Amino acid sequence: RDAQESRGLGDVYKRQLLSHGTDASTEVGSQDKFKIYIQRIPVPSDCRFSKLSSFLQNLGFTLHNRGKTSGSRIIFFDESMNKIILHKPHGSDPVCQSALNDVVQKLKEYGYL
Repeated sequence: RDAQESRGLGDVYKRQLLSHGTDASTEVGSQDKFKIYIQRIPVPSDCRFSKLSSFLQNLGFTLHNRGKTSGSRIIFFDESMNKIILHKPHGSDPVCQSALNDVVQKLKEYGYL
């Protein structure tokens, strides 16, 4: 049996995909799973910066760091010059819920979600 199904997550993802208009019989990729994950209500408190950064880059955003003077602020740009500004967490990797909520709102505004 699949590890996801044994934890009961398979059915949850299928229901969420169906509600988003996606055929549940198709293979669910990690990008699709992460897209569903970040749109949960309440916003997840355990989202990792490394996963979010990878997700944004897979959507076509480019990471831009202004060098030593930028501190922990980083900016992601897409081809249309839409930008998402984030604070890179220090030490541990979790993104704060308010920052993740802002990212989700921007992605919806830009038509990615």
